[in-house]
Amino acid sequence: AQNRYNKTSSIALEISYHKPVRASDFRWATSHFTQKNGHTSPSIQDLIHNFNELYKDVKRGDRYLVEFDPESNGGVSLSLNGILLGSVGKGSPHEKELANAIYSIWFGDQPFFERLKSDLLTPINNYDGIVASASGNSNL
Repeated sequence: AQNRYNKTSSIALEISYHKPVRASDFRWATSHFTQKNGHTSPSIQDLIHNFNELYKDVKRGDRYLVEFDPESNGGVSLSLNGILLGSVGKGSPHEKELANAIYSIWFGDQPFFERLKSDLLTPINNYDGIVASASGNSNL
């Protein structure tokens, strides 16, 4: 999979949950969809394993924030309800590749939920007002 992030681009994605989700479900989805999107090198898989360790169970109303700022060399960070759980890839030569892998879950060629990807990438002035819901399609 190609690296979609250049030197100056940063990205943040915040997701609010409308039902409880187990940390083990997040770990499975992260491993499954990063591999499905072609991020299979041992160095990236090791970093994904470390990222997976950050996940906690969530309850209704909780929010995860995934952030990557290549200028800070701070890795890919995960916060839950505004509290930083940790960062992975900090200073690694694979930091940008890790970001590409993590964000491929939502934006890759094989995303977790195609309609959600489409909705996330639709400019707000073209948005039809229908909110994608992953309910019923997965445990996430």
